[in-house]
Amino acid sequence: MRWSRHLTIAALAVAGVCIGAGFLPASPPQRAAWKAGAARVDITPAQPMPMAGYYSRGNRPFDKIVQPLNGKILVLRWGEGPPVVFITLDLVGVPRSFTDRLTADLRKRFGIPPERVCVATSHTHTGPAVHEQFRVLLGFTSEQWAAIERYLDHVHRQLVGAVGQALANARPAWLEYAVGTCRFAMNRRARRGGRIVLGVNPNGPVDHSVPGLWVLGAADRRPMAVLFGYACHCTTLGGDFFGICGDYAGYAQEQLEARFPGITACFVAGCGGDANPYPRGKLALARQHGQSLARAVESTLSGRRLPVRGPVAAVRRTVQLEFARVPDVADYARLAEKEPNSRRGKHARWMVELARRNGGQLPGTYPYLIQAFQFGDDLTFVGLAGEVVAEYGLNLKRRFAGNGQPPVWVAAYVNDVFAYIPTRQMLQEGGYEPVGSMISWGWHSVWADTVEEAVMKGAAQVIEELRGADGP
Repeated sequence: MRWSRHLTIAALAVAGVCIGAGFLPASPPQRAAWKAGAARVDITPAQPMPMAGYYSRGNRPFDKIVQPLNGKILVLRWGEGPPVVFITLDLVGVPRSFTDRLTADLRKRFGIPPERVCVATSHTHTGPAVHEQFRVLLGFTSEQWAAIERYLDHVHRQLVGAVGQALANARPAWLEYAVGTCRFAMNRRARRGGRIVLGVNPNGPVDHSVPGLWVLGAADRRPMAVLFGYACHCTTLGGDFFGICGDYAGYAQEQLEARFPGITACFVAGCGGDANPYPRGKLALARQHGQSLARAVESTLSGRRLPVRGPVAAVRRTVQLEFARVPDVADYARLAEKEPNSRRGKHARWMVELARRNGGQLPGTYPYLIQAFQFGDDLTFVGLAGEVVAEYGLNLKRRFAGNGQPPVWVAAYVNDVFAYIPTRQMLQEGGYEPVGSMISWGWHSVWADTVEEAVMKGAAQVIEELRGADGP
């Protein structure tokens, strides 16, 4: 691709804007070829059900709704090409089975290939638990799990309908990309007594960037939608909080939509697997962090913005991540029988179930999804599955952005949330993300020390493949 030609254009795209004061963005540099449509659905559970995010909650259901949860759709189409669909959800994550079913239905109903659909979650820890392993690990009753299945079916149907609505109401638009800064994310891998514990580490890696893709109406050049991100856990609220809430990501979206009436604000979590909000623990802090993030997003409208053009090329690939060991399932069967009600026994029972689904033995690998979109010569979006730690996003941007290359936006918690994705160094150090969390997520082993190499190599191949393409 001819990066230099577009960088020359991008260098001229400087705009000063304060929409609230009556000023419009500077005119885009060329005729609009985008059409964009947005829609939303309320995915707040209609009845109490167990919550996701903290093992200590067990199967106790939420007792209040503090803030509604939303599913939002942003459809982008360049010219007569196939659309790209972003689906953002105020949930801790979704399993691969949910994404596969949803993308299959979108292909059947609208002809949209799965690689052009990105299902991104905010990773709020104050929403419903939707992963099947928690049925066993947290001891859900049969009634509770039946309610969760009904909930997922309902959300699925709502999202399919909302995509149709967004496609139908698409209208001419401009796209512009900018990056702001927000500072409340804090690395949480602290060293205490020679061990890595969950705490506060001001010297650890963290990504404070706030990427934002603004969708502006072609007729009035006012914001129709914004897709924005931040690399930090949605864990301002702790395990002692039993209310439904979007945490800081929910409040940031709410704030932006209040600031720009009629806009659809869609949050995409970044590589924040090893970052927590700081400070945390109170609802007022979730609101405060949300306001800070919203201000960071809004500030990009008064700074340098880059035009984003098409066409859009899309790729979705699977790489195999290896587990460090594959235990004998017979040992788990004996433990499950011996301690049916202990945490260890429940985990062992899930291992027996997992092995049964895998032909009688525990899996040695996991199929890891990597997705990416290339917007013309102007922007590369990479979506990584799982709870990815900060260094992945930072390293991919260092390698593939700048020096004549377009910006890179790296998102996590995309399409499949199933475990943490630590670095090789983390595996050597230990701690919650590489070790303790694997039991919480319902696995039988830590990752092999090849996990970082596999993810980085897969992401690099996807980016290079897209940048070598001329379009979809």
